[in-house]
Amino acid sequence: MKLTVYIRPGCHLCGEAVELAQQLRARFGFELATVDIERDDELHRRFLEAIPVVEIDGVEVLRVDGHRHGGLERAVESAIDGV
Repeated sequence: MKLTVYIRPGCHLCGEAVELAQQLRARFGFELATVDIERDDELHRRFLEAIPVVEIDGVEVLRVDGHRHGGLERAVESAIDGV
């Protein structure tokens, strides 16, 4: 399983999402990637107001905010259960 977190520099919620994803990776053992939307014009337009965004195996599963970190853990658990 591959979990991708779309981020941009200076985004504190992005940092929190990556930190949580790293903790979950230690627990569940998935591949983790981060993508800086500032490096791609299309991603920048698509995600500018929505980051951080999390995809699992290329499917968007969550747009994270500071109050929904439990959603990321549930999304990872669901993806692993579905494998």
